[in-house]
Amino acid sequence: PNGGLHVKSDTNRTINTDFTLAEGTGTYTWHAYQRNGADKWRVGGKADDSYLSWYNDASSTHQFALASDGKVGVGTVSPDHNLHVVSAGNAEFEVERTSGAAVFTQAQSALGVTGTSSNHDFGLLTNGSVRMRIDAEGYVGINESSPAHALQIKATRANYASLVLNVDTGSG
Repeated sequence: PNGGLHVKSDTNRTINTDFTLAEGTGTYTWHAYQRNGADKWRVGGKADDSYLSWYNDASSTHQFALASDGKVGVGTVSPDHNLHVVSAGNAEFEVERTSGAAVFTQAQSALGVTGTSSNHDFGLLTNGSVRMRIDAEGYVGINESSPAHALQIKATRANYASLVLNVDTGSG
């Protein structure tokens, strides 16, 4: 045993892991999960209680953290928002309903992408109602739930134009 409490599995053929609860060193306290005598994951946090982290020994990175203010970090132990995803490659997340739409967001090096990654329309809402829709074929409807053209705009107020284009004719 290399910790204050050491629990080792018996000869159970379905589970062959060691579990070690160990007092951390320095500013961290870790609970180390081992397999075949080597650390695989550590769960613990800083002594100042600023966050709880899941640390991957294989990649030497904090994979997931819960900050003391309730913010969640994926790839960071210092989340700036309620959910903060950081990655050396494209940072991305997806929200999906079982047997329904999947909404995907990705931060690339020079472009932010959001939309559906499933065969479903994507809508933008204001005041709880979808005001603009991009259907699965790529047609865009503004105040139109079933656009039949590349861009279809429906006026929602009487005596107002559906589309106004302003042209700046100033010099320069």
